[in-house]
Parts: sequence; structure tokens; C-alpha cells
Amino acid sequence: MLYPEVFSKYDKFRQTYSDVGVLPTPVFFYGLKSGEEITVEIESGKSLIIKFLTISEPHPDGTRTLFFELNGQPREVNTRDRALRVVERAHPKADPADPGQVPRLAQA
Repeated sequence: MLYPEVFSKYDKFRQTYSDVGVLPTPVFFYGLKSGEEITVEIESGKSLIIKFLTISEPHPDGTRTLFFELNGQPREVNTRDRALRVVERAHPKADPADPGQVPRLAQA
């Protein structure tokens, strides 16, 4: 009640990412190092063993692939690396809701 804007940001974060309170604080703020493994108890009697393996070189679109094991099973996730500057040209599309924008017609 005292900080409604702070609470709304917190609530939106929880709805997007669920409860991240189960992560150790250093892992939440700094991530895992290559080869590091943690155990996270997601609920009573249920634990996940997470081992970070490596990270790929940057892709042209500014993303990287993270490789890790979740309970011994290999997994990979693509994520945007905000530290990279993407030099790839964007090709914005016309917004059909804006009458001032006219889409280019396909060539036959």
C-alpha cells in the first residue's frame, strides 16, 4: 500500500518468472559459471539439479545459446545478450492499424 508502483513491478515480475526466491542470491544476481552446479528445491520434496555447461559465441541477431543440464538431461536456451550491439538491419513491417503506413505489395 505504501509503494504501489514498486508492488506492481514486483507482481508483474512474479507473474512472468514465478518465484525466484528459491535461487541462491549470487546465482540470481550473477548467474552460474561454466561447470557450476546447484540444487534448487522448487517445492517440498522436489529438487532440480542445474548444471551450467557453456555459452555459445554470439549469433548475428545478438543472441547466444546457453547449454546446461537439468537433472542430468541436456538443455539449451537462446537468449538475447544485452551487452552486444546488433548491427543487422531491421526490416519493419507496415502496421495495418495505422492508415498512414502502406505495405509493399508482393511481386508476382
